[in-house]
Amino acid sequence: MKKNNMAILAALFVASIVYTYLWLVGGYHLTDYIVVDAGPLILWWIALVVVSVLFVVSDRRHLIESRTVYIGGGKLYNPTKGLVDATPAPLSNQVARTIADIKHSSRGKAFPEADAFTPELIVRTTDYRQAAGEPAVWKGEVVEASRGGRGNRWTFANAQELDTLLQAC
Repeated sequence: MKKNNMAILAALFVASIVYTYLWLVGGYHLTDYIVVDAGPLILWWIALVVVSVLFVVSDRRHLIESRTVYIGGGKLYNPTKGLVDATPAPLSNQVARTIADIKHSSRGKAFPEADAFTPELIVRTTDYRQAAGEPAVWKGEVVEASRGGRGNRWTFANAQELDTLLQAC
């Protein structure tokens, strides 16, 4: 998760602990009506959990989107890297190099015009981790770009499966 999102969540949790402490020290939990007693406190904690879940879901979607690579016509397009030429090396190696150093980034590169680039395949990476000296953990799916990305789908669980899928397509 992004550092600024972590800072926001940490500040919210600290504020919530202070709020709960003040609520209890102030004696607001001792009133006669249960709705007045615990209602605002419970709603506060529920809202905090909802905001936390939304941050995590939004961050996960952004990470998958930034690791998506479009392949077509001897070129690769990634929202964070832009349009690059594909070399004769295995496409899976190029896709791996394209997404390897992406942690979090803004969507800086606009999708190329239709006459400059027409995607044939979409590689969506859902999980990519690489520890030093170990092979990368790489999971995702390959989708035909025809019909707006609703074409055939094939899942892969490692780089070899992705390479096989890209060669077959």
